[in-house]
Amino acid sequence: MNSSQKTWWSRPSRAISAFAVLLVAIGFGGFKVVSKHGLNRAMEEIRAKGLPTNPKELDAWYETVPAAENAGLKLLDASAVWVEPVKESDPGEVDWRQIPLGVALDAETMRRLETHLGSNAQALRLMQQATKMERSRYPIDM
Repeated sequence: MNSSQKTWWSRPSRAISAFAVLLVAIGFGGFKVVSKHGLNRAMEEIRAKGLPTNPKELDAWYETVPAAENAGLKLLDASAVWVEPVKESDPGEVDWRQIPLGVALDAETMRRLETHLGSNAQALRLMQQATKMERSRYPIDM
């Protein structure tokens, strides 16, 4: 047999490589089909329980709360007026572990606390109002 008449059997490494590529392609295709089927089955089980499976269903499922009864909106209002403490009067800078239980706070610590609470009186008032509300829904774009 001359070199121009060689068949694919005469080069088994090429045949084995082509077969391996074919097996990998079939494996990926099969995996994709099986995973999609499993996902669809899981989504149907979720829907059968009455739970949402997409943003539109979630928006309908997640009950709307009137603004006057919405604690989430009240907390957002509180966060809008919240004042972060300045470095020199930040109560977070106090090492609270160094203060023994039952011992009165020193004047500097009290000043820090009073300053911080005073600057956030409106935010604290809004937070207290929110704690008295029974329902909440934050405004989100689903």
